[in-house]
Amino acid sequence: MDRASGAGSVEEIEAKQAYAKRGVEARKPVTEAWIDHALPEIDLRSLASRRLRIVGVANYLRDRERSLFGGVEYRLVREPENVYDANAVAVFGQERKVGYLSAAKAASLAPLLDRLGEAAFAVSGCGVTEASARLWVDLPRVPELRKFHR
Repeated sequence: MDRASGAGSVEEIEAKQAYAKRGVEARKPVTEAWIDHALPEIDLRSLASRRLRIVGVANYLRDRERSLFGGVEYRLVREPENVYDANAVAVFGQERKVGYLSAAKAASLAPLLDRLGEAAFAVSGCGVTEASARLWVDLPRVPELRKFHR
């Protein structure tokens, strides 16, 4: 896209026009990111947990991909170098990034995860259902994670 004029490539303009004809706003493409297999895995699924929504899913998955990469098992990976949030915790399903923990929840969990070392933290969750297209992750409760750390 030409930032000065705001014009996009011919393909981008045609795609926007096609969506506009159907009354749908053009969506930006999703970003594909995959888990680093060199990370050791730490299983947190035995800890008492609370189910929370995974945020930012639309940035990483198309609607039709939610059922492929969402599910009952996820990996949490800290992203301390994230330019938007130094406490960021990415969520991976089936090895692909599906979103993040909310900023508030990441802020409370990040220091505890950091103490456990760089790893992919295995947790449970819930994928797409007939009633909802949202993805959910079962996060360890802070007191439980503190005990696990010790």
